Amino acid sequence: MKIRILETSEGVARLVAGRLWQDLEGGARRLGLATGRTMVEIYREFVALARDRYRDWDWSTIETFNLDEYVGLGPKDKESFHSFMESHLFSQVPLPMRQTYLPDGLTKDLDQECERYETLVRQKGLDVQLLGLGTNGHIGFNEPGTLFTARTHVVTLSQATLEQNQHDFAHRKPPSQALTMGIETILSAKRIILVATGVSKAEALYETLVGPVGPQCPASALRLHRDVSVYLDRGLWKHVGLEGQEDDMGPEISVETPSP
Repeated sequence: MKIRILETSEGVARLVAGRLWQDLEGGARRLGLATGRTMVEIYREFVALARDRYRDWDWSTIETFNLDEYVGLGPKDKESFHSFMESHLFSQVPLPMRQTYLPDGLTKDLDQECERYETLVRQKGLDVQLLGLGTNGHIGFNEPGTLFTARTHVVTLSQATLEQNQHDFAHRKPPSQALTMGIETILSAKRIILVATGVSKAEALYETLVGPVGPQCPASALRLHRDVSVYLDRGLWKHVGLEGQEDDMGPEISVETPSP
């Protein structure tokens, strides 16, 4: 696991966006994508690079696979993840919509949809998976207690997650269920990028990096993967409580903390 600490969340977004483009230049064609406030800046920087340095990029072979979707919301719901992706990425780049995939939140058979989406992701394969970090350690919508062997499944969202996502639902409560890639599905990606910014993620990040590896912190499963890069802002790192202990975190974790 490689940890890179930047001064600001804007710096994190620029670096991650650049890293995604490097992966595409290196041959990555199937991207696992995430949503949430952390991703807004990343997609903004990614689109800026597309318009500046990669305006002639061939999008015909690129496919995207989102982590999750709320049960009961469809592409036309402004709070859906379909809508989020359309607003922040898909409408900004010439990526054919037929090459973008998300779980169907309006399906009548949730279990069948989970099986369909899992099969699709496994057959295609993920070159890179982009992840955010929940305040309770969730990745995707895999809540604490989720087995590491879980594949795409229906999840009842925890109170902590509902409260975290309430800001996206100004006039109603967020749905209580979602469809999400499972932890095993996420770990099937060749490479994983985890992004965390803001001091509210400090406890979850601590458990992710040095806490026990187990279902109590879903993100701790990332320590079992061979190629994970973590991008943080310095303010968060200071609140994690590991600053100055980088050499004691184990040989499998390397930390780069550029000088201010």
